[in-house]
Amino acid sequence: MTKLALLALMLLCVASLSQGEEDICSLPIRVGICRFRISVWGFDSKKGHCVNFLYSGCMGNANRFVDRRTCERACLKSSPSKKH
Repeated sequence: MTKLALLALMLLCVASLSQGEEDICSLPIRVGICRFRISVWGFDSKKGHCVNFLYSGCMGNANRFVDRRTCERACLKSSPSKKH
C-alpha cells in the first residue's frame, strides 16, 4: 500500500507540472472515486485559500498539492494579501 501511495504522489507531481498554475488553481477540488484516502491540499477558489481534503487516488484533477505550503505558493503567490 505504501508503494501505491508513493505512486499516486508521483503522478500528482507530474500532473501538477503538466498544467499552468493559474489553470490548476481555478479547477474545482475533486476527491475522485477510488478507495484510497490520501491527505492532500487543494485551492478552493470560492473561499480564496487552500483546504485539506482526502483524495481517493483516481479520477481527480491537478488541483492537488502535497502540502499547504506548496498549494499557497502556487495559488496565492500573485496576491499575498489572501494568505492566512
